[in-house]
Amino acid sequence: MSALCVIPARGGSKRIGRKNVRDFAGQPMLTHALRAALDSGVFDHVHVSTDDDEIAAVAAAQGAEPVFRRDPSLADDVTPVRDVVRSDLITFADRGRPFSTVGLVYATAAQLEPTDLQAAITGFLGDRSTPLLAVVP
Repeated sequence: MSALCVIPARGGSKRIGRKNVRDFAGQPMLTHALRAALDSGVFDHVHVSTDDDEIAAVAAAQGAEPVFRRDPSLADDVTPVRDVVRSDLITFADRGRPFSTVGLVYATAAQLEPTDLQAAITGFLGDRSTPLLAVVP
């Protein structure tokens, strides 16, 4: 299994401006979810899908420098996240790095723990016939 984690984090949030880089418990919001994904050890690559230089810099500071920027046409508030993930998968494949499994972690999942992702992947691998949505209280 080659697993990609996509963390969508665009720069143009409307309800809470710059939410992905705003301070939350002493760190940019994105950092919490990003660290959980990186520290889980279940992904071969963690990609922060962004159109924004500041968000990309936050990701890079945590060791997850975005390989490419999100196409601006996919960085609005009406594009479904599935289109973002599909585009990222195609771009990676076009660059010679196809993935057989993809996980989606939202940048605002500040309380996500690496063990949550480990348990989710274990459950998913047990039954690959349906998508898995893991949630925590």
